[in-house]
Amino acid sequence: MGTQQLSSAAYFRRSLTIFIALISGQIMFAIGVLVMILTNSIAFTSIEFPHSLEIIMGILLVLTLVFIQLSSILFKKKLAAIKEKTVLKEIMADYQTALIIRYAILEFPVFIAIGAAIYTGQILLLSFALIIIIVFFYLKPGRERLKKDLELNQAECMLIDDPNAIVAEVNTGNYTP
Repeated sequence: MGTQQLSSAAYFRRSLTIFIALISGQIMFAIGVLVMILTNSIAFTSIEFPHSLEIIMGILLVLTLVFIQLSSILFKKKLAAIKEKTVLKEIMADYQTALIIRYAILEFPVFIAIGAAIYTGQILLLSFALIIIIVFFYLKPGRERLKKDLELNQAECMLIDDPNAIVAEVNTGNYTP
């Protein structure tokens, strides 16, 4: 298995690409569902029991809050382990993994909310997806966020700020059938 050295600029480009891929999927799916609801393109299930929309909204609210909190707790736990490391390349690789885990956890309530909107045809349920998408934008990866999250020393911060400095190493896989 081979490895590839990443400069600071390449590392943040890669992180941003991952972020954009994850958030664009959510946005496109939500927009697609919104269009389907507005154009009555699909048949929706009518829920017959009293206060059903309020119950679904309550469940989505709880799920949204729980998964925002869960992503934060797990991210902080992962950060604590990362901060014990001393090799910047390991720190950077583990930080990117922690971000991906955080984003994956945040995606779950988005897709549940979109699924609920598809099931019921209620546009209002997409607001829960919008909340998480806004949280996603707030958590966008970047140099300053990384330095703040990892509490890097001045020498490490200088390397992070130098676009040509090698700060990470990734496995390339070298897959051969």
